[in-house]
Amino acid sequence: MLDADSLRAIALEARQCFLLEDAPDFIGLFNQSVKALQQELDQPSGGDRQNLYKDLVRSAHSIKGGAGLAEMQGLYQLAHHMEDLLEAVAEGQIEDQSMALELVVLAMEEVQHCVDLAARDDNHPGDSPGVEKMTITLKEFVATAQPVAPQQLSSPAGNVPSKFVATALQVDLEACVQRLEKFLTTAPPPRVAALQLKTLEEECRLLGEALMVPWLKELASLLRTDLITAGLDPVALGQRAIAEIRRLIEIYLADPDQAHISPEFHALFQTTPPPSASPAIAEVATPPEDGIAPAAPRTDTSDPLKQTSSLQIRMPIQQLNRMGNAVGELFIGYEKLNRHQEQLLRVSRNLKKRTQQLSPIRDEVTALYDQLAVAPTGSTQNNGLGGLREAATTTHNEFDTLHFDQYTQAHTQLQQFQELMVQVQEIQEDLELMRWEFQDSLDGLRQQLESLSQDLIQSRLMPFGNLARRFRQSLETLSKRHPQTAHLAIEGEQVLVDQGILEQLRTPLTHLIRNAFDHGIEPPETRRQSQKAAAGTIHLGAQIRGNIVEILVQDDGRGVDLERVWQKAIAKGLCPPDQRPPEAEILEYLFAPGFSTRETVNDLSGRGLGLDIVRLELAELKGTISVKSKRHRGTRFTIRIPLNFNILPLLLCRCQKQAIAFPSVTVQAVVSLVNNDQPHYPEFLDWQGTSLKLYALDQLLPYPQKNLLLPPEQRPAPTIGVIVRQGKKSLAIAVDEILGERELVLKSLDETVAYPPYVAGCTVLGSGEVIPVLLPDAFGPLLTGPNQDGGAVAASPAAIPAQGQRTILVIDDSVAVRRTLNKLLSQMGYQVQQCRDGKEAWNLLNRAQQNFDLAICDLEMPGYDGFTLLQMVRGQQKWNNLPFVMLTSRDNDLHRQKAKNLGANDYFTKPFHPVRFLQAIARYVEG
Repeated sequence: MLDADSLRAIALEARQCFLLEDAPDFIGLFNQSVKALQQELDQPSGGDRQNLYKDLVRSAHSIKGGAGLAEMQGLYQLAHHMEDLLEAVAEGQIEDQSMALELVVLAMEEVQHCVDLAARDDNHPGDSPGVEKMTITLKEFVATAQPVAPQQLSSPAGNVPSKFVATALQVDLEACVQRLEKFLTTAPPPRVAALQLKTLEEECRLLGEALMVPWLKELASLLRTDLITAGLDPVALGQRAIAEIRRLIEIYLADPDQAHISPEFHALFQTTPPPSASPAIAEVATPPEDGIAPAAPRTDTSDPLKQTSSLQIRMPIQQLNRMGNAVGELFIGYEKLNRHQEQLLRVSRNLKKRTQQLSPIRDEVTALYDQLAVAPTGSTQNNGLGGLREAATTTHNEFDTLHFDQYTQAHTQLQQFQELMVQVQEIQEDLELMRWEFQDSLDGLRQQLESLSQDLIQSRLMPFGNLARRFRQSLETLSKRHPQTAHLAIEGEQVLVDQGILEQLRTPLTHLIRNAFDHGIEPPETRRQSQKAAAGTIHLGAQIRGNIVEILVQDDGRGVDLERVWQKAIAKGLCPPDQRPPEAEILEYLFAPGFSTRETVNDLSGRGLGLDIVRLELAELKGTISVKSKRHRGTRFTIRIPLNFNILPLLLCRCQKQAIAFPSVTVQAVVSLVNNDQPHYPEFLDWQGTSLKLYALDQLLPYPQKNLLLPPEQRPAPTIGVIVRQGKKSLAIAVDEILGERELVLKSLDETVAYPPYVAGCTVLGSGEVIPVLLPDAFGPLLTGPNQDGGAVAASPAAIPAQGQRTILVIDDSVAVRRTLNKLLSQMGYQVQQCRDGKEAWNLLNRAQQNFDLAICDLEMPGYDGFTLLQMVRGQQKWNNLPFVMLTSRDNDLHRQKAKNLGANDYFTKPFHPVRFLQAIARYVEG
């Protein structure tokens, strides 16, 4: 059962999850959306403002829910009033939209301050000095704002700037101007004055963007000019800029529409640079006939490519994914063209062969033609040409055959036949030439596609150190709070990993490092007694093995107490007490839900709620995790994740009627199994001094459809063995045929249908045949579990729920909420399945083979919201009776009533009381 310490520890874990994971994401979404909205309000471009408002409301709503869960009441109230104000603005009920956005931007700065304060100290309430004042300001603004009529929404709010903008211009901008004015009185050198003008330009640009003042941004763009190159005096220009800014401020505060930069100030930047002092390189500019002045000559003779080589742009990962998919489709199209090229090659060779067979016939026809032309009339019957000569009609009897050749219809037919054979030969030569040109074009296309694919891959990659270095600060903070001390040693900082993988690795690595610090690293006194350094070391490394990225988390601490883990597993009913399992199986119990070896909880771990989450997070990346430990030597966790490379060299093989592909980087050797002395393939295979058990591929893989395979007594013995790498070991697999090695596209499979982890995806041949691609690294369950009669593979101990264990589906877009619910429910003995949004939950319900006893769902989520998901679930007969409860921060009768009408069994609000919530949940699960 849950005691006070357990509840406190779970609340602290939820707080850390909110502060370190949820809050930064939602703050980033808010800042991005509010900037886009401000630009749209300043310069309307027809963008979708409603979606931007929706993102802002969602950010404030999620921060409110997370703050309530983290027991940060001040932040909860601030986010609550931010959400109210943003909803009022989105619904057109606020007249001064600019002022409202300025307030919520300032409020978000207080939110960031609260998060930073709370992240430094677990006991800090998370209230900044200005949070109470900002909360009152937001509340008063919402209360006093008068709704505007719909027809007034498109009209401007007025020509007078808000007090906020006026204060910023008169105080902040004036301070910048006075600082420059004071500096210019010292008669500084031109280059130093130019640097001060650069500072003024940056301040004007930032204020112009923040306040959305057009003339201020325009003035900043003018001051961005290279003054020395343009031949301008920075001191004189600075004085003119000061006068222009003060003039514009005065005009803008009176009537913003009349504030424009004067033509005289514009003219200062239209001065052409002076001619070069060297007459040897001076150029005389001749005005063109159309009167348009020529552009100033370039003074920078450096390579323009080198100037722009460091230019970088940001691109959404979804766009890169679409580009990668497009390149993959182009590769598939190339494979089809390559197949056509192979067919064309066969046709060309066949035609060439037939043409060569026609050559003797053509020679005989030529000889026959000549004989027919010169043969005497009387001898035609003797040489077999009588029939042809009889068909001739002589028209020139006065000439002898030696003086005049006489041609008949037979000559014409023979001549046409000769020309036809020559044309066939020419067509064959033309076809051969076209084939060579086609082949050259295909080779060029292949090179360009490979280059494009490599560029796309490189654009997605990021050094592993960018993620790893983040953990140094958190580890130092933990060392200051707790008795033990540890340093982080990073290896493979320059290893390039997909950015998407790095982002999803943040949570699992955070758990593993905190787990290593708490469970592994001993206090300094204990380490000294064991002749270790007082400070422990946690190694975090990365390396690439073929198409697998391998992440290592290792500590030099006390290691795992196997005896204690086994006894704990017996107590939780995970294994029988009469037989001790192998060491590897005992270590697997660490990943069981709700498993912990600690008797008392603390603020780091000990609640058994970290390693199961690590495995769940890695499963989404199709990754695996393994653990090894030596007593008093340390523990090592190894994570293996397949990289998302679209183009891979694959070894194609065939097993009976099914074609299978392995990544070539996992293939170590291909050997022959043919042995005249042994009619069947051997049970073991000797390879490089090691005896490997040989597995037939059709027996290793589970095939529920028997019609794909021949009965064992009719199946011919495999003749080829493929040695593949499985982790750090080797595995021998027997197949029937090797189809070749080719670079092909690896396509991911649709997650609508569940597929095993050892299937990396599929590839498509030019013929249209779809071939699955297997990952030998994930063959572990196939090798250890029974696989007969289409056999189900035995799951690991961590994946086997206890007999009669209830399963609850948790659906929420907040990591902190999902993790908190998972910990609470796991402590009560429930099996928990998590989904990030309604769409993911709907797909899971449609493909899941298991039954759920309860669904806990949030209301506002991306994809399908809670109402939509509930309506879809109640419309499906299979899940019509599934208990479905809502857990949301929306506490009003309107939402409650709609949930009840759609079929919700109950409605809970955040933050919730854990004990009362669990008691209410138990009524639905146990009932």
